[in-house]
Amino acid sequence: MKKVGIIGGGPSGMMAAIAIKRANPKIKVVLLEKKESLGKKLLATGNGRCNFTNQDLLVKYYHSQDLNLLKNTLDKFGYQEVLAFFHSIGIEESVKEGYVYPRSNQANSVLKALVSELTHLQVEIILDTFVREIKREKDFFLLCTDKGKTLSFNQVILASGGRANSALGSDGSGYTLAKSLGHSLVPVVPSLVQLVAKSNPLKKAAGVRTKAKAVAIVNEKEVASAVGELQITDYGISGILIFQISRYISYELKNKKTPFVELDFAPEYEDEEFLTFLKKRKEKFAHLTWEEFLNGLFPLKLVRELLKLSNLEAQDLVSKNQDVALKLLHKNIKHLRLLITDTKGFEMAQVCAGGISTREVKHATMESKVCKNLYLCGELLDVDGLCGGYNLHFAWASGYLAGKGCAK
Repeated sequence: MKKVGIIGGGPSGMMAAIAIKRANPKIKVVLLEKKESLGKKLLATGNGRCNFTNQDLLVKYYHSQDLNLLKNTLDKFGYQEVLAFFHSIGIEESVKEGYVYPRSNQANSVLKALVSELTHLQVEIILDTFVREIKREKDFFLLCTDKGKTLSFNQVILASGGRANSALGSDGSGYTLAKSLGHSLVPVVPSLVQLVAKSNPLKKAAGVRTKAKAVAIVNEKEVASAVGELQITDYGISGILIFQISRYISYELKNKKTPFVELDFAPEYEDEEFLTFLKKRKEKFAHLTWEEFLNGLFPLKLVRELLKLSNLEAQDLVSKNQDVALKLLHKNIKHLRLLITDTKGFEMAQVCAGGISTREVKHATMESKVCKNLYLCGELLDVDGLCGGYNLHFAWASGYLAGKGCAK
């Protein structure tokens, strides 16, 4: 009987196990997970609601040094395929602005359904077991565990995740295992992560959530931007729009460069349009204080910090200042630059950018090009997507292809 060992009990590993057993029930499948239960990271996705895919599933929402593998993966296992799979295990969907969740709005529903299917298909699950080494011996693999046991398999699927949030199981050990079998690693950095600002000028506005545009600037060039809800923290900035641009900042920091994030607190206005708006507002409300002047436009804590940065006293009358003061205020509202010195690191990141090169993996099956009968899937690979279910979808899709490839 052919035996397949799957290292990693996250989304891609569970999907791979199910795909194998559905394709060929006679194959012995063993799923090894280092934590005491499966899918710990899955439970944290979508703020506990599990945003498991997105209706707008396009390649442009992903990053990789070589996107050809991703293109094939989405072609073979796209939006309709992932919905059909979840329907097959009893999960119905709820869609909000293109984001797809289980109808229950609980990640635990998804995990329970997956575990039930694994049990039904008689997948052997070994928990609390860390694979510290893989040895290739002719036509089989030996997996050496931290329990002192050595397990033998004809094929192995590496689905052990990246380095993001090691408390939930992803500690980067999969990179070491893949490299020991001949694979190369695209440099890995935290992605979908909060950013730390030098001498954070907005520190006293910590806790504020407000609409904004964030632009990542490197060498005076805009490399990425996003619009959404900004969260101001004591250390810097957070929120989905910051997560979306964070991979670019992370790589610049890794390369010892000096990245900035430029914030626009009135993204619905063009520059001149907003300046005109402020001038007209100043004519109409010249009798107000500056704090009152900005009341209703921005949260009060943010108003006070924007005024300080513009050298304006909150309680001074608007009529006392010339238009030059208004122009500085305009600049700080539309083009406030923060020098970014760090991210909140792998422990706080939702995913990693970088990973095992996709050029070393067969597109159709996820089999390694450098080590026969080894398959790789999920976050271990050099593929990362935006917030919105994209990373989970790649985990399902790549796990499915790896499982189908193994079962042939």
